[in-house]
Amino acid sequence: MTSNPVVEDWVYGSEPAEGPGGAAFGNVLGGIYGRSELTAIPKPADLIADVVASGVVVLVGAWGIGKTFLTVGMACSVATGRTWLGHDVNAAPVLYVVGEGSTGLDDRLAAWETAYNRGKTIPDADLTIAVQPRSLSERETWARLTELALAKTVRFVILDTFSSLAPDADETKDAPLVMRRAADLATAIGGTVLLVHHPGWSDATRTRGGYQFEANAEEVLLLTGTPEDPLVTLKVKKLKEGTPGRTIWLRRTPIQLTGDRLGRNSIVMSTIGAGEVDAPIRDRIALILANYDDVGATGPQVMAELKIPDEQRSTFYRNLAAMVRDDQILVAGKGNARRYFTTKETDR
Repeated sequence: MTSNPVVEDWVYGSEPAEGPGGAAFGNVLGGIYGRSELTAIPKPADLIADVVASGVVVLVGAWGIGKTFLTVGMACSVATGRTWLGHDVNAAPVLYVVGEGSTGLDDRLAAWETAYNRGKTIPDADLTIAVQPRSLSERETWARLTELALAKTVRFVILDTFSSLAPDADETKDAPLVMRRAADLATAIGGTVLLVHHPGWSDATRTRGGYQFEANAEEVLLLTGTPEDPLVTLKVKKLKEGTPGRTIWLRRTPIQLTGDRLGRNSIVMSTIGAGEVDAPIRDRIALILANYDDVGATGPQVMAELKIPDEQRSTFYRNLAAMVRDDQILVAGKGNARRYFTTKETDR
C-alpha cells in the first residue's frame, strides 16, 4: 500500500476501513504492511543534497542572524531547480507559510531573484505564499495546509516561524503533537516540512520548548552567528539517516534592488570557504566551538573544520591560547585530552 489512511481521513473525511466483524481499524492504525511490502513505502529524495533531508526538518537559530534569508533561498532554489549554494536540488513546487515579517518578503525574494535567478520572477505555480494563517495549534489549520499543498503538488513546506504561527501553543507540552502533524503533512506530500524555530533561552544550540522538536525530527539544522557579524555557520546537528556534523559557512550578503524597488536593498545568503582570509581567525574559531555545544572540541578538530594547513599550525594555536587568556573561550583537560569550549560549565 502507498497511502496513509490517517492523513486521508484527516484531510478528506473518508470513512474508516472495516476489519473482521465490521471493526474500524484502517484510519486508526495507519498503514499496515507485511515484511515483503516494506519496499513499497516511498523514500523521497533529499530536496537539497546533503543539506535538507526528506521528512520533518527543524531549523534552529537565534533572532537577527538570517533564518528567513536562509529559508527564502532554500525555497527559491527548490522552486526554480537552481542549485542552492553549490548543492544540487530536486525541483518541486514550494509552499512558504509566514507568520511574521510578511511585508519584507517581496524584497527578500527579489534579492534572491537578482542574485541567483538573473532577475527573473519565480512563477506563481512554483512558489505559493501563505501569510498569517490560523494557529498551528488548531487541527483545522493543518488540514487546510495539507489540502493546499496537495492541490499545488507541493513537496516542500516551510513554516516560518513556529512561535509566530502558533503563538498560543505551549512549546513544551504541544511539541509532540506539532511534530506528529508535521510528519503527517510530510507524508501526505511525499516531501519535506521545514519548521523554523528559536533556540532555548539559556542555550543557543538547542531548540526552545519540548525535546521532541529535535528527537522526533528527521534532521536538525543549527544556524549560529550574531546580528552584528555577517558570517554565520549552518551545521547539520542531527540526521537520522546519515552522519551529522557537517558545517557550511555562510555570509549575509547585501543586495541592491532594481526596477520598481530601486533604492531599497535586502540580503541573500552566500557561501564562503571556512579558510577564507577575510574571516577573522578568532571569529571562525568561536563559531566552530559554538557548534560543539558543551562537548567541546580539540585543537586538531577545530583545525580540520577550518581547513587550516599544517604550516599555519603555530599561528592557529597562538590565537587559541590568546582566546583562552582573554576569556573568549574556556579550556579543560591536558595534553591530547585538552578540549575547548565557548560556555562555562560548573563541573569543569
